[in-house]
Amino acid sequence: VLRWHLAPNRLVIPKSKTPERIKVNYDISDFSLELTDIAEIDSLIKDERQGNDPAKVRIGTLK
Repeated sequence: VLRWHLAPNRLVIPKSKTPERIKVNYDISDFSLELTDIAEIDSLIKDERQGNDPAKVRIGTLK
């Protein structure tokens, strides 16, 4: 996901407290995505919620 965000020169600020994850986040320069890959990922974006509506979630219903 970070590589996809960086492909069109977007600014990305990943968040992690775990040193191993921080290293992995910065170690993504060893590959790139083809324009067709980026277009395919972009086509997945529907600009709609992908998870539960937070207004309807109750603590007892989380699984």
